[in-house]
Amino acid sequence: MISAPKSIWPGSVPTPPKPGRSIMKKRALREIDLERTARQKGEKQLDDLRVQLATARTELKDAAVQHATAIGALRTELGLAQQAAELAVKQQRCRGRIGHHAFTPAGGNAKRRTRASRSGNYAKIGQ
Repeated sequence: MISAPKSIWPGSVPTPPKPGRSIMKKRALREIDLERTARQKGEKQLDDLRVQLATARTELKDAAVQHATAIGALRTELGLAQQAAELAVKQQRCRGRIGHHAFTPAGGNAKRRTRASRSGNYAKIGQ
């Protein structure tokens, strides 16, 4: 029997494929399928990483806003505390209770404290 195109002889039986070509074709199809699967996995992982990146960026922006707010509040509080301290010093100076040693540790005893600690006699500190 002579094999011919199906359009000429519709009842003819096609010739079986050669064994080597069938195995090669199956391997090629399997490789194509593996490549497609790997590409789909990679695309899914890429999408997941994009979502994680967007989430991390949002959290970072939120944290930056919170830190900026906290820093602003602390600066305001510090400014108010400095103003209150300056006002208290001015009031005390007007009353004559504070001299020029108002901002040294222990009211001007810094030198005595240093000398005592250098000599090793710690019992005399602050006396």
